[in-house]
Amino acid sequence: MHGNTLTRSLRAGAFMVARPSDGVRWWGERLGKGGSPMQRRIPWTSWSAIDRLSKLVQPGWRVFEWGGGGSTLFFLDRGCEVVTVESHPGWMNDIEKATAEASDRWRGVLCEAEDGNAAEVERYLKAVREGGPWDLVLVDGFSTGRPTRMECLREGMDEVKPGGYLALDDAWRPELAEAPSVLSGW
Repeated sequence: MHGNTLTRSLRAGAFMVARPSDGVRWWGERLGKGGSPMQRRIPWTSWSAIDRLSKLVQPGWRVFEWGGGGSTLFFLDRGCEVVTVESHPGWMNDIEKATAEASDRWRGVLCEAEDGNAAEVERYLKAVREGGPWDLVLVDGFSTGRPTRMECLREGMDEVKPGGYLALDDAWRPELAEAPSVLSGW
């Protein structure tokens, strides 16, 4: 898995302490069922977000996501068409393997933007414009560096169909503090 999994796990654990019921569920799932979110076919996000998405997402929805993995499989399992933009070649390869049985409903777009290459960053950000409007746009890619989740959020806002949804993972992070003002009136 790309990124520092241990750091993410520790942050997630600390965050869950603030929400004890989610913390118990998170650790219970990790210890009881084991496996990564990709292996378990769930998004790497809060339990409340997973619960909300489980009730909300409908077969036939068109979903665009910046950053893929367990969320990709979660949406495919619910009968959605999914486009995933990913920045890490190794992780994209893992997603491709995991989506093989649903390849007719999934398309991956690799934009190697992690080194800050301006052309790749631009492709990463603008990919949401291809094929929209979307029923759901999930911003769960880069968290720091460029492109940022705020840049993705701004791009995604105009590509959600009327009545559709825009989801920002880890919205509690300080670097996403301007999200409510950006979304004001949206």
